Amino acid sequence: MNATDLFKGICATYKITADHLWREMRRLCPQLEHDAVLVEFKPRLSTNLIRERHHTTAVWLRKAALRGKAMPANWPAIPHAGAADAPAPSNPPPPPLIPCSAADLNEAYIKRIIWIDAKKFIVRPKAFGRYGIVGLAQSNVIFDSRVKGRPWGVIHYYSAVNYQYGGILIKLVTGTKGVGYTAPKVYKTKTGRLAGGPTEEEFEVFVSEVLKDPDMHCIIEQSHAHLMDHMTKFINGRLHVQNDTLGAYTAELENALKERVTPQYVQRMTHRLYTKVLPEILRLGGLIPSKVYR
Repeated sequence: MNATDLFKGICATYKITADHLWREMRRLCPQLEHDAVLVEFKPRLSTNLIRERHHTTAVWLRKAALRGKAMPANWPAIPHAGAADAPAPSNPPPPPLIPCSAADLNEAYIKRIIWIDAKKFIVRPKAFGRYGIVGLAQSNVIFDSRVKGRPWGVIHYYSAVNYQYGGILIKLVTGTKGVGYTAPKVYKTKTGRLAGGPTEEEFEVFVSEVLKDPDMHCIIEQSHAHLMDHMTKFINGRLHVQNDTLGAYTAELENALKERVTPQYVQRMTHRLYTKVLPEILRLGGLIPSKVYR
């Protein structure tokens, strides 16, 4: 911001510093915060991927929306399936309805969907803040054997959640390691080497146990974040545990899926996906929406 021509021009005209200008703007607008706008770096999407995201979003909304408002005419036209240079179908499907609330959704359809994804996290305490008097309070240092160069423990898992049942299943997979943990089965890569991370075979086994339907990334990612918030507090709370083992953490993770990823939680995330996230992707023509929609 300080480097923009407008900002530099104001400072030069009134012979003030950038810091002074910021102070005055914050005085006039107390809601102005330094970190209020998130600046993210994302990979550039290929044209084909943008088309695929745009088309798939429309397909998902056609299946899920029973009612809603018509898609605005000024939104980008929905591409047909297949290559961009392929001829368009003679009878293309109509634009999807844009659901305005949960009441517009086909509940019978979204109840059948099971959201699946993989996650990895390192068992390591994280710094946190607490109340203190500015200028007088000092930072605290806590010595913990789990904080060192090589991770004390690493947990890889697959999880599945559903609109009707909440957290369905969580499975530890290859790559999980830590004190006291032994993998129930050793998997190898296609070249015969010991696998260092989750394998295709493990995913197939996991899917067979949950009867997978098409997945949607947003809902399961929110569920992961919900679990990780809980696990971070759990990790920090085990400072004084003697002879700690990974089993306590994996057991807490499995319990957290059942206790925290409830049907009500998944339903809120599902309603948000179909009434907020997917319409925004459609409006952007397949591009990545801002953080508030993810």
